[in-house]
Amino acid sequence: MKRMVLIVSFLSCLAFGASEPERIVLPTNPQDYFEILSKKNSLCMRSGYVTLQPGQNIGFHDTGDFEELIIPFEGRGEMETKGAGRIAFEKGILIHAFPHAEHNVWNRGKDVLRYIYVVADTKCGVSR
Repeated sequence: MKRMVLIVSFLSCLAFGASEPERIVLPTNPQDYFEILSKKNSLCMRSGYVTLQPGQNIGFHDTGDFEELIIPFEGRGEMETKGAGRIAFEKGILIHAFPHAEHNVWNRGKDVLRYIYVVADTKCGVSR
């Protein structure tokens, strides 16, 4: 797999007082999980690079006030949402989950599944 580099948005950098976007180098062969964005380097977004072996899943979870985008790079997966069924995905097919949707991600293929998830706080910047 070729090395991938992500550039964090210019607006997030300005909000943190930085003058330039942050360059994040993804590992060439991640094991299970690599944190990309967290409270340490982003205002409203969180992100990670996930690797699942065939048959493995991340477990049902609810992202609360965050909506989530799954961006697959390798393999075939499936998002199962309680009450809404299952959606298959692979490279070129993105999955969007709304806030408070309890869901799980499975590797349903024969090969490793690698994807990046991005979650954004729907209440970020809103006076609470």
